Amino acid sequence: MKWRGLASAMWYGSDWEAGLEAQYLSEGESAYKPVGAVTYVNLKAGWDLSDSLRLSTGIDNVGNVEPEDTSGYNDWNSSYDFKGRYFWAGASYQF
Repeated sequence: MKWRGLASAMWYGSDWEAGLEAQYLSEGESAYKPVGAVTYVNLKAGWDLSDSLRLSTGIDNVGNVEPEDTSGYNDWNSSYDFKGRYFWAGASYQF
């Protein structure tokens, strides 16, 4: 790949935040074949339920973009998202 790009935007409220992230990988050449450009979009949100408890969640690879096979043998380059779309959630508590 010749170019890589990462852009993000965050919105904040008094006890919440939401974000959008886009990752771009341009077309290029692997050792075995041409590789097309790809863009991944991720969403995330977080809420402060109290001064010490925070919940967060998100969706990575919202478009479920397939990874590029850069080797010719189904061995994916680590620059690409090979998991597909996935959801995550977390909680943090401060003592």
